[in-house]
Amino acid sequence: GTRGISAFILEKGTEGFTIGKTEHKLGIKGSSTTELIFKDVILPEENLLGQEGKGFKIAMNTLDGGRIGIAAQALGIAQGALDEAI
Repeated sequence: GTRGISAFILEKGTEGFTIGKTEHKLGIKGSSTTELIFKDVILPEENLLGQEGKGFKIAMNTLDGGRIGIAAQALGIAQGALDEAI
Protein backbone atom coordinates (compact mmCIF):
# COMPACT_ATOMS: atom_id res chain seq x y z
CA GLY A 1 0.00 0.00 0.00
CA THR A 2 0.95 3.64 0.18
CA ARG A 3 2.51 3.17 3.63
CA GLY A 4 4.86 0.40 2.51
CA ILE A 5 5.10 -3.14 3.85
CA SER A 6 5.82 -4.31 7.37
CA ALA A 7 7.82 -7.26 8.71
CA PHE A 8 6.57 -9.62 11.42
CA ILE A 9 7.90 -12.45 13.56
CA LEU A 10 5.87 -15.60 12.98
CA GLU A 11 6.30 -18.72 15.12
CA LYS A 12 5.84 -22.27 13.88
CA GLY A 13 2.47 -23.47 15.05
CA THR A 14 0.74 -20.12 14.49
CA GLU A 15 -2.85 -20.76 13.42
CA GLY A 16 -3.21 -20.50 9.64
CA PHE A 17 0.52 -20.96 8.97
CA THR A 18 1.78 -24.22 7.50
CA ILE A 19 5.03 -25.35 5.95
CA GLY A 20 4.60 -26.90 2.52
CA LYS A 21 6.89 -29.02 0.42
CA THR A 22 10.63 -28.58 0.19
CA GLU A 23 11.91 -28.21 -3.35
CA HIS A 24 14.57 -30.67 -4.52
CA LYS A 25 17.27 -28.66 -6.26
CA LEU A 26 20.23 -29.59 -8.42
CA GLY A 27 22.65 -27.44 -6.44
CA ILE A 28 22.96 -25.15 -3.41
CA LYS A 29 21.61 -27.88 -1.15
CA GLY A 30 22.88 -26.15 1.99
CA SER A 31 20.10 -23.59 1.56
CA SER A 32 16.65 -25.15 1.48
CA THR A 33 13.78 -23.75 -0.56
CA THR A 34 10.46 -24.52 1.09
CA GLU A 35 6.89 -23.38 0.49
CA LEU A 36 5.37 -21.26 3.28
CA ILE A 37 1.56 -21.16 3.35
CA PHE A 38 -0.37 -18.36 5.06
CA LYS A 39 -4.16 -18.72 5.33
CA ASP A 40 -6.03 -16.05 7.31
CA VAL A 41 -3.07 -15.57 9.67
CA ILE A 42 -3.67 -12.96 12.38
CA LEU A 43 -0.68 -11.72 14.38
CA PRO A 44 -0.61 -9.53 17.47
CA GLU A 45 0.92 -6.06 17.18
CA GLU A 46 3.87 -7.08 19.37
CA ASN A 47 5.02 -9.40 16.55
CA LEU A 48 5.85 -6.36 14.40
CA LEU A 49 9.56 -6.36 13.53
CA GLY A 50 10.96 -2.84 13.43
CA GLN A 51 8.70 0.04 12.49
CA GLU A 52 5.42 -0.18 10.62
CA GLY A 53 5.93 0.36 6.90
CA LYS A 54 9.69 -0.33 7.05
CA GLY A 55 9.62 -4.03 6.13
CA PHE A 56 11.15 -3.52 2.69
CA LYS A 57 14.17 -1.80 4.23
CA ILE A 58 14.53 -4.66 6.74
CA ALA A 59 14.38 -7.22 3.91
CA MET A 60 16.99 -5.37 1.84
CA ASN A 61 19.34 -5.03 4.84
CA THR A 62 18.98 -8.76 5.48
CA LEU A 63 19.75 -9.56 1.84
CA ASP A 64 22.84 -7.34 1.96
CA GLY A 65 24.25 -9.48 4.75
CA GLY A 66 23.62 -12.69 2.80
CA ARG A 67 25.06 -11.58 -0.51
CA ILE A 68 28.64 -12.57 0.41
CA GLY A 69 27.38 -16.08 1.12
CA ILE A 70 25.53 -16.19 -2.19
CA ALA A 71 28.70 -15.07 -3.97
CA ALA A 72 30.68 -17.81 -2.22
CA GLN A 73 28.10 -20.41 -3.29
CA ALA A 74 28.26 -19.20 -6.89
CA LEU A 75 32.06 -19.40 -6.83
CA GLY A 76 31.90 -22.95 -5.48
CA ILE A 77 29.42 -24.00 -8.17
CA ALA A 78 31.59 -22.46 -10.88
CA GLN A 79 34.71 -24.16 -9.50
CA GLY A 80 32.93 -27.51 -9.39
CA ALA A 81 31.74 -27.10 -12.98
CA LEU A 82 35.25 -26.17 -14.13
CA ASP A 83 36.78 -29.14 -12.29
CA GLU A 84 34.28 -31.51 -13.94
CA ALA A 85 34.90 -30.00 -17.37
CA ILE A 86 38.70 -30.35 -17.39
